[in-house]
Amino acid sequence: MSHVEVHVCSRATGKIVATMPTMTFDEASASSMGTSLPVAMMVGLDRNPADTHFGNNVSVSSGGSYKLMVTIKGETASFDLTAPKV
Repeated sequence: MSHVEVHVCSRATGKIVATMPTMTFDEASASSMGTSLPVAMMVGLDRNPADTHFGNNVSVSSGGSYKLMVTIKGETASFDLTAPKV
């Protein structure tokens, strides 16, 4: 298991956006649109609102390549990820 999280900020202000996004996560080689990922809203241990982020735990293979898609308010960002080799 690995933890995937994103911080979502406004392009205009740079401030944290606390609107729940949707996320999909899948192997980079998959031809599907990705598997829907249940998303949790989290705040850092110091309860600093600037550390508000979204994510969940995902199952990955050592050294595997993955794609994370994050959608919020009709805008989508795509991230290519590689799991650490263990």
